[in-house]
Amino acid sequence: MASWALVGAWLAVSPAARADDGFRGTPEAVQSIYRDGAPHTTRQGVVRLAYDAGESFFPIGVYNGLMDAGDGRDGFALYASAGFNSVFPWRDQDFDAVMAAAHANGLQVVVRDPTDAELSRFADDPAVLGYDLDHEPTVHARAETALWRLEAFRERRAAVRAADPRRPVFTVDAPGITPPNRNSWLAYAEAGDLICFWKYPFFNAPVRTMIGPRSLPEVTALAAETARERKPVWYVAQAFRSPVNKWFMPDESQARAMIYAGLIHGATGIV
Repeated sequence: MASWALVGAWLAVSPAARADDGFRGTPEAVQSIYRDGAPHTTRQGVVRLAYDAGESFFPIGVYNGLMDAGDGRDGFALYASAGFNSVFPWRDQDFDAVMAAAHANGLQVVVRDPTDAELSRFADDPAVLGYDLDHEPTVHARAETALWRLEAFRERRAAVRAADPRRPVFTVDAPGITPPNRNSWLAYAEAGDLICFWKYPFFNAPVRTMIGPRSLPEVTALAAETARERKPVWYVAQAFRSPVNKWFMPDESQARAMIYAGLIHGATGIV
């Protein structure tokens, strides 16, 4: 880990980064954060700062996971066999079947936008890790509706926590930490029980993953700072390609660099 910390530090404060992007360097990221304990959760989403071998849970999740792999195989079984321990299921699936598949394969589930009926059924389910509400708000909220949307998130979060007071309620947000999205991003980060965001840097070669005002180190470091190092920070890495957006599938070394950069700068969970 120390060698990767040095690599991340060198990339974070490169002269090009300072000159071109006004990037806030984090040369001692891994040494300067979480000195009083790394915020993480148990398998049931209870937030912890101190590591406990029997309780602490590091999520290695699948984003928008499907039960059907598309070739007749059980998608959840594939995730488990590949070493994943959690899943953010695609919402348009029968959730009774989703939970049954999760139990069968030892996966923890993040439930997106649970209904009241689902909360009553799943609040005591040991396979539930947490709840994702109001997906990607800083992407989709217009300026004139941003405050209303945030207030609606807070109200629904309170209702979910009333039904299930143990588990975190949060949003999966975009990496828009520059104006005009910055204030909304910070407000959601503060309003949720943990901070979860995606950051997809692989597009338009040459790839710039470690420098710039919306780089992975910058977004992750801001998340840890906004959480005052007391909330888990979950980073959703890119694992797909998009010809429309000119995003390409990262190779093994690029995927490894993304994950290590996230961890070095404050991520305590990977999706």
